[in-house]
Amino acid sequence: MTAHSPYIYSTGPNCAKQSAAAAAFALSLSGLPASLAGPATSSETRRIAVVYPGDPNDSVCEQEFARDFGKYGAGRFMPFVYSFDMASYMSQTASIVERLKSAGITTVFLNSDLLFPAFFMNAAKQAGYFPEWVLLPFFSNAGRDADAWGTLPPQDEMEHAFSIGIADRSYATEEAYKVFEMGCRLPPATSCDNPLPPFSMGLAYSTVLMIYSGLQAAGPWLTPTNFARGLASLPGGPTSGMFGAWKFTAGSTSPAASFQVLRWYSDRVSPLNSADIPGTPVTPINNGRGVFLACNGAKQYLYAKPNIPRGQPACP
Repeated sequence: MTAHSPYIYSTGPNCAKQSAAAAAFALSLSGLPASLAGPATSSETRRIAVVYPGDPNDSVCEQEFARDFGKYGAGRFMPFVYSFDMASYMSQTASIVERLKSAGITTVFLNSDLLFPAFFMNAAKQAGYFPEWVLLPFFSNAGRDADAWGTLPPQDEMEHAFSIGIADRSYATEEAYKVFEMGCRLPPATSCDNPLPPFSMGLAYSTVLMIYSGLQAAGPWLTPTNFARGLASLPGGPTSGMFGAWKFTAGSTSPAASFQVLRWYSDRVSPLNSADIPGTPVTPINNGRGVFLACNGAKQYLYAKPNIPRGQPACP
């Protein structure tokens, strides 16, 4: 996306950041048993593959992944490409699963849209294939509300899933909800009764936050170049922020600066359960169950220097 600066932006990590984090995580796992995989392969040494869409923009991502896997010494880069065509997801996923099984892949890094994992993991379940899954930042950071999306795939596959992103927190404690609550008390609305935030409110808020921060920092003469310079002039945000650390640099198209290593738990209640907000029902997704919890003491790593310690992730 940097080639399109200063015209295209994303609140989530771009390909360069995703590939650096993925390669660093792959390096931390390499040479060790695939401990989170199903019983058939959990004692085998990890063999890693990356699955991603095959549109022209993602060919740049492939180059980033290949470069960073080599740079970090994370082992052989084995790409598997799918076409962004939802009508053919069932046939595509069945074919890719068979190829992954035949290649003896124990650990699948999945860089995809939000719906593809449900199709992909269903195909894997039907084939009796239970690898480790690593869902990359588009799924769990750029999209926010990853706990809700994580309930869509079959849970006996998700039980084997890691992710790279920022763990969700209760709506009531998040900045996006606090801003929403301020607005719902202004005339003509004077009450916040039943203010269940819309799905993916965090993503909408992050977009608005980025745009208005850039507009304010651009100064009185608004041009694409001044907008980009304005964003780059802003101080970085702390890792305690709703989206982890944010920091624009010159030429950057994404403010995402930090991530966590996450693991999925199907039987635990998500903080996206909104029962802690007065007057709201429980989030009607799997009764609020299913959550990504942060590993390694909830430590956040920088995309610019993702020093993930070598070894099995220490997850709750």
